Amino acid sequence: HRFYLLNGLASGPNLKGPLSLAEIAAAGLVGLGARSRLEAEQEMIKSDLFEQFVEAVRSKGFFSDPANEGPSETPMEAELKQQR
Repeated sequence: HRFYLLNGLASGPNLKGPLSLAEIAAAGLVGLGARSRLEAEQEMIKSDLFEQFVEAVRSKGFFSDPANEGPSETPMEAELKQQR
């Protein structure tokens, strides 16, 4: 598909021919006052709220790696352990 200049998406006489999808997306971001995902993520990881979130999920074991934390119990071993 080809996208052609329309209603001020490009300016100047040197921009002749079709627009790329990246140029159209960039114009849309500017027009909406939006940010790219990378920009939004960079801002998000600097916030105190994000740090609180990471600490909350870390304390619940979300980032733990059970494969490297010692021997795991089978369901039968866990049941026997509870009965003792």
